[in-house]
This record gives sequence, structure tokens and C-alpha cells, in this order.
Amino acid sequence: MITSTTKTATRLIGLALAVLLVSACGGVQFERTTGVPKFRPLPPGTQVQVVEESATLPTPNIVVGVLGFDTTGATPVRPEIDDQFRKHAARYGCDAVAGVEAQDERKQQTTRVRKLGMDGKPVYEVKTVELVTWHWKGRCIRTSEAPGGLPANLPSADAAGPDQPSPEAKPEVPASTGLPEDAKTAAQRLARRLLDLSDPYLMAWRERLDVAEPDAMEVLEAFNELAFQVSGAGGFWRKTVHQDWFGCPSAPSSEQCVKLAKAEPALVAADRLQHEIGNLAHSRAASWLRRNEQRLVTYLEDLVPKQTSFTAMKETSFYQAFLQ
Repeated sequence: MITSTTKTATRLIGLALAVLLVSACGGVQFERTTGVPKFRPLPPGTQVQVVEESATLPTPNIVVGVLGFDTTGATPVRPEIDDQFRKHAARYGCDAVAGVEAQDERKQQTTRVRKLGMDGKPVYEVKTVELVTWHWKGRCIRTSEAPGGLPANLPSADAAGPDQPSPEAKPEVPASTGLPEDAKTAAQRLARRLLDLSDPYLMAWRERLDVAEPDAMEVLEAFNELAFQVSGAGGFWRKTVHQDWFGCPSAPSSEQCVKLAKAEPALVAADRLQHEIGNLAHSRAASWLRRNEQRLVTYLEDLVPKQTSFTAMKETSFYQAFLQ
């Protein structure tokens, strides 16, 4: 029998693992969209587009999956990165790549450098260097113009990819300026949820959230501010609970600390969500919010206690799934 706690745990872990198999090919990772079949590689010479938004592509089209690969060193030259995406997308039958993004991971490494001293004897100098790894991702899309076309009855590119929930059906956009109606309502809905959590998290944001048509980017920035306080390195779960209440730095093998360590993938998924928001351009905020609204709602419902108290903590789905 599957309990509600088990379902919640599965949903939270799903945020981190995207419940998809990941295959690597020559250092390239590919997360296939559920329900989408495999396609033959594109014929040599087929043009593969790299675009910011899938809305600019020929329709119908489908998200075959998400491509990812890593580069190291200084900030890569974007045309070279796009060429890599084109090459690998063609191998999976995709004639377009959309929404290319990168997350940088920086590590400090200490090395010993040998050189000759003034007296001609070897001496060693300790140097610290920064190693940078860039984690690239982009949606691999097959359009109706790809050689061989599209099979019937497949989801469109606006349907869920490996890390994106299905958006709501788009209502007709009225003949007015401003955001599309579905994007406006997504921003409005999230703003109302954040307002309900403004005490104790977002008191400074109330004036910007409590408006008729909140700005999508400001709503997402407010969400990120709340997330820093809840799941960030100095936030509720990783500092208040982990360090202050459970005392995990000094008692990592205690029952509660072991449970909290096993729940870390859900918090890492929250970090990724914040990083996506932090890298958004203002022009893309509304469409990103519309596509990812349910991910944000799931975070608020599962991880955010109504107050930063022990009692409120025990009422969260995160606590009930992993810690009780």
C-alpha cells in the first residue's frame, strides 16, 4: 500500500532525479522525454537551429529530451558551444536546440610548484588555482521540418520535458499590450502564495508582490529570496535544523541527522531551481514562470514551514516524508 508520505517522498526525490534514465555518449548526457520514441540520426548536412525559445520554431514540434555536457576552463565561446549542441542534437534526430543554459561550478585546488631558489637549489611554492566546470543544458527538439517529419499523436515542445511540468492550456491572448494572459496569471498566482508567506520570510517584498499585475521577474526574485532562507546554505533546513536543532556537525550519526543527509537530494534540486531563476534574463521570466509554475508550487507546499518553529517544521511534507 502506497501511503501519502511515500508519495510525497517520491515527488521530492523526483525533483532531484527527474525520474528519468540518463545515458552518456562521449561525455554527453541525454535525458529522453517520457513517451517520446527514438529517432534516427539526421542525415549529414541537415541544418540544426539553436534558439532561445521553442516558440520561434516551426510547428508542430516536440521535445525529444534534454542534452547536457560539461566544459572546463574560462568562459567558453558561445558559437563553439552552439556547434556542440548542433552536432549532438543531430545524433538524436533533433533539428533544433532551445533554451541553452550553463551552470558554473568552481573549486579551489592547491598545487606545489617547483622552481630554483637564489642559491640554485629547488624550492617549492604553494599556489591556489580555481578550477571552473561549466554544466551546459539545452532542449533537444524535433520539428515538423526534420527529415522524416513527426509521428502522429506526440506531445508538443511546450509539453513536459525531463525537468519541466506540463503548462496549463493557453487561453486566448486578448488584444492588449503586456504579458500573455497565461503568463500574467502564473505571476499573479505565485505572488499571492508568496504574500501568504511574507511573514516571516518576505516582509520587504510585500509592496512589490501585492499589485494587480506583478512583474514576473520580481516574483521569481522574491521566490529566490524565500528559498535562500528556507533551503539555502544558511537557511532553515541546512542551518537552523541541521546545525542548531539537530546538532549534526557534532553528531552526524544520530538518527535524525542520518535521515536529513538522505534527504539532501531534494535540497540540491532546490539549489538547481534557484540557479535557473538566477540565470534568467528579464525577457524570459514570464514564459519560464508559466512553464515551471508547478515546480515552484511544489517547493512551497513541501519545503516551506509557515513559521520558523519546531512545530511548523513538523507540519511540512518534507519533514513527514524524510524525518518523522
